[in-house]
Amino acid sequence: MLSNNPLSSVFNPATEQPEAVYINGGGSRAYGLELSGVVQPEIFNKQLYFNGSFSYNKATLADGFGTNPKGSREADSPLWLASTGITYEPTSWLVANISAKYTGTRYNDYAESIKLDSYTVVSSYLDIGGANNFGLPENVSLRFNIDNLFDKKVLSYVSAGSTSFRPLSPRTFQASVTVAF
Repeated sequence: MLSNNPLSSVFNPATEQPEAVYINGGGSRAYGLELSGVVQPEIFNKQLYFNGSFSYNKATLADGFGTNPKGSREADSPLWLASTGITYEPTSWLVANISAKYTGTRYNDYAESIKLDSYTVVSSYLDIGGANNFGLPENVSLRFNIDNLFDKKVLSYVSAGSTSFRPLSPRTFQASVTVAF
């Protein structure tokens, strides 16, 4: 049994069960701007540097389809993204970093009826390795990461137009050892 609505489900005659039909819903338009940079001021003896990026992206439906109006924002597409970080490198064998990433508000659907909150997530890492005076072989390096440092609880991914969501991973600790031969 087929429906005249191309967005509805169809029934598989072999299983007599509904199956989803995925179609190209029309064109889209996108434009934006991205700026990024790194600064390593002399005042900190080039041991401390700052990085950042900022982006604006407007993606909209060029054609309306179904209940999704022309000109509405693309689902799961924030207008604003930004990131910033501070890295400290006091020696050739030690690097420490803390960074933050901002994701602006976005919608779960093309009709812009389910708005998802903006959020900022902070992460950090520490790298130890290379020539040193404390006994760690030069060919061995250690890395320690903490992702989602403040254990932010938000939805980081949505499947456009459905109720499939994925939360941001909780605070995560990682350690790795690398040995160069």
